[in-house]
Amino acid sequence: MSGKKLLPGESWDDFSGAGFPKVKILGKGELSDDEVNRIATERKKQGEAEKSAQELYLRAVEERKSAEHDQARARIEDSMKIIETTQSETQAAKES
Repeated sequence: MSGKKLLPGESWDDFSGAGFPKVKILGKGELSDDEVNRIATERKKQGEAEKSAQELYLRAVEERKSAEHDQARARIEDSMKIIETTQSETQAAKES
């Protein structure tokens, strides 16, 4: 360095004038910026995956409701055909 001596109350905290980057000393339990960014990225991916899974689940529920509705409609149509056939047979028997 420049050979400067520290006076009371001064510190060597900032070496940026000497061309050295600032270094953050982490205490116990503190996370580096890279770790924070990695965790944030992981949480974002997890949130997107959960949203996608929820959308797929809701789509599956809607498809199932639609299929059940179509099946119920088909059963009703079959029942109506049976009723019509029975009524036609009953009418034919009455006429003969």
